[in-house]
Amino acid sequence: MAIRSGGLDDADPDMSLLVHAMVVVYAYGVGMPVVLYLLFRYYKMVFTLVDLLCLFGYSLAPFLPAVALCTIPINWFAWVVLATSATVSSVLLLQNIAPIGPASNHLTKEAKMLIRAFILFGGFFFLFAIKISFYQQKISHGFDLYVLAMSYQPEFCHGKNYQEYPGCSMSKPILTIHGLWPEWSDGSWPSSCSIESFDPDLVYKIGTKRFYLYWPDVKAGQGVPRYGLWEHEWVKHGTCSGLSQADYFKATLDNSIPTPGIISAEGSVLSEGSVSKQSLLDAFGYGGSLVTICNNRKFLSEVRVCFGVSNNGSPSGQIPCPSEIMSQDSCSSDIKLRV
Repeated sequence: MAIRSGGLDDADPDMSLLVHAMVVVYAYGVGMPVVLYLLFRYYKMVFTLVDLLCLFGYSLAPFLPAVALCTIPINWFAWVVLATSATVSSVLLLQNIAPIGPASNHLTKEAKMLIRAFILFGGFFFLFAIKISFYQQKISHGFDLYVLAMSYQPEFCHGKNYQEYPGCSMSKPILTIHGLWPEWSDGSWPSSCSIESFDPDLVYKIGTKRFYLYWPDVKAGQGVPRYGLWEHEWVKHGTCSGLSQADYFKATLDNSIPTPGIISAEGSVLSEGSVSKQSLLDAFGYGGSLVTICNNRKFLSEVRVCFGVSNNGSPSGQIPCPSEIMSQDSCSSDIKLRV
């Protein structure tokens, strides 16, 4: 689970989830007692429907702390919490309802086992229903799109101390990856959705050359294995993608945006140090659906492109950016370039 950047006050109510929650809770809290009542009448046992409804209501008490604990975005932890709650709930029911007293002396062993099994089955069915319905850790179902942010190296490195940012001593007029960010259409985003730590071995498995070429960390010198940027992007954004760490990094690298000649070393415009915003948008060719970020509204710092989300959580291709994300554009009509 992840909270939107705007906080709880900005959360959008999802009425379909409310209806779904009511169906699940009432199916267990009312449906189970009704079925048990009919089963007890069949076996001529003395239990009123009101008694059963009250007992099932009390049996839901162990799930109250689970509601809070399951907001911790750790999948195995949610399973443990819900399984514990279901076990305690079922034990409460078995102690108060299961036919083990004098009133059940006339029942066969098979009938007693049937009633016990029904109570246990109901409790664990409820466990799976709420886990699958409300505490899925498949984060890819929890955001609307990806935003790929590409930094313009000369602006990022402008004024930086080369001792602190040794990579800036070799900066070129090109775009390099900042990160691939799961976001909602309203411009907010999930953040730090799990505690899975960054695995530096993946850099070598995927290929250090790809990282250094398309996703360099300018705080590190050339060929120096420093992982700060990649670790930050994984922890803050990648953990919310629903992808494995390897798939997240591969997807980000695979969708890196080439630098158009109009702002690269091959473009003669660099001698002038400026370019019109419209010319830049045309050069990218995304139908104008591109967010440009400028320092002081004039120096190109970053470009952002939106991607859809496929069923497996990976980027599905470029899409028009929603209006809330387009509104983040901060460049004037005349864009200046650091060279």
